[in-house]
Amino acid sequence: MRYGIVAFSLFGLAIASTGCSRDAVDVDFSADADRAIRFEGRCDDATRAVPGDPADGKVPVYWCDGDAVSVACAQATPSVGRYVLTCPDEFSVSASFGSGDSQQWGGGLHDFYAFSPADAPDLEISGDGTVKASLPSVQECRDGLLDPALLYLASAEEGISPGSSVVTLHFRPVVTLLDISFAASEATEVRQIVVRSTQAGEKLAGTFVYDLGADRLGRVDGGSNVVAVRMLQSDGTPGVKLAAGESCRAIAVVLSQSSFVGLRVDVVTAAGVAGRSCAEPLVGGKRYAIELGALPAMNDAARRKLYASWMSYLPDDALLSALSIPGTHDAATSTLNLWSKCQSLSLGAQLNAGVRCFDLRPTGTDDLMIYHGTSTGVTFDEAIAAMDRYLAACPSEGCIVQMQRQGDAGNDATFRSRMGDYLNSSSAYRDRFVDFRPDLTLGELRGKILVLTRSDYDGALVGGKIASWQDDVTDQISSIINGSASAKLFIQDKYGGTTGIDNKKNAIIAYLDKARGKAESEWLFNFTSLATAVVTTPKTNARTLNPATCDYLKAHPGCTGVVMMDFAGDTDVSGDELLRAVIDQNFYCHLPCVR
Repeated sequence: MRYGIVAFSLFGLAIASTGCSRDAVDVDFSADADRAIRFEGRCDDATRAVPGDPADGKVPVYWCDGDAVSVACAQATPSVGRYVLTCPDEFSVSASFGSGDSQQWGGGLHDFYAFSPADAPDLEISGDGTVKASLPSVQECRDGLLDPALLYLASAEEGISPGSSVVTLHFRPVVTLLDISFAASEATEVRQIVVRSTQAGEKLAGTFVYDLGADRLGRVDGGSNVVAVRMLQSDGTPGVKLAAGESCRAIAVVLSQSSFVGLRVDVVTAAGVAGRSCAEPLVGGKRYAIELGALPAMNDAARRKLYASWMSYLPDDALLSALSIPGTHDAATSTLNLWSKCQSLSLGAQLNAGVRCFDLRPTGTDDLMIYHGTSTGVTFDEAIAAMDRYLAACPSEGCIVQMQRQGDAGNDATFRSRMGDYLNSSSAYRDRFVDFRPDLTLGELRGKILVLTRSDYDGALVGGKIASWQDDVTDQISSIINGSASAKLFIQDKYGGTTGIDNKKNAIIAYLDKARGKAESEWLFNFTSLATAVVTTPKTNARTLNPATCDYLKAHPGCTGVVMMDFAGDTDVSGDELLRAVIDQNFYCHLPCVR
């Protein structure tokens, strides 16, 4: 079904300003200097606070008591004032600027620039008409209602005479509203609405600069070409459950480009993802009704599409340390025998299933062959090549390699020499490598590979170095470093064959709890793997530990950090369910982002 896109003029604020031409230089304003400036506002169609249903192409939105506006004027004293509005009734079309800073008239004609809300993140407004603020890339929608704090409005009233008894402010939107509606063709749970720009360099959210006088968006620092709207129930519970035939609505707020070409809207549900692209260009600063119609039934293809490119549905400015990332312990062991085999899927199949972190253990041989007790038949270069092929096909994704030298073959000197040469010069894929920073974002990882090494090698460090990693550890605090940059790292890697399945289960659960409470910039590795004992293999252990981990995570949702599992994607041991449960946390829970 094609989109039903209807363009609406969002605001029709009918407010007149008393002004005069700058040519009137012979007027004496000295008598008005130091007199308090009085502001007020009035609207006929729309303004800031409480949105109603669309009617006749308009969105009735009214001022509310407590709304705050910042006003800047270079000629006034002080140059910036903050005013709290008072309204005569609950659904007011007018507002007076009551309590707040009292600005005084200065000399000459005055230029007033106003921005609402005054509490917008990182707001800075100056008397030259420049405003800086941040629009978050992760937004929330409760019961289909717009978050009024994200409806950014601005006013530019220039050439105002100090003789004016009242300065009225004509507000206009500096954001664009996308009012998205759809219906469920089957019972489902909607977790997130994703709006994505397909144009290179076009940012839909982030810290921006806006020229109020010219009504033009300037630069966007950092930012994201993806806006994710978390779907919440009225009590704040994540996920909106729909019966078959039931409709749903969400409103996304994006920065107002002069025009948008190629916006795409996707609906992420518990069973998969579906959406469409907007064929028509959209003009910034307006409201658009985007009707998706009935979502198709979420079959296996829809599910595979979601998990094969799950990073594409997350904002660029999401902190990498705050993501929930599925990884594979001894990732390259799918061809090994019963006792050394920790994975059923090849590296390529793991990537397609959604794995994004890989435990690789090359030896000190000339070809850096990866071992786990015996040779896997996969060299370190071949493993990186598999990631390169995937990233070329899916540039929205990124990979992490957690690497250490395996002592089963070769020697340390050869490892140091060969690995240093490979990462610094000889690898055909060295342009894929990205250096570690504590505030590394998903956008910076897209199309890249972050190598975190536990073993030293010659030459410059590429990626990051894990400062220490104790053997068979239940709870260790370490760090990831690169030069002067450092981030705290928590490690649970209790693997010994005498650990016991219950003790291992408790260690995993304790680290799922720790991940939910850690700081946004802290990293965490939680291994679900357990070594073989007399009567067990990695797979028999996974048959118990994978479903136990999955069940606990579903009952206690939250950020997981990096979960390194055995037999990821393997249906025989719930490896497919655990992998998806980790990824799902990114759609179910709030993602911290860099501003």
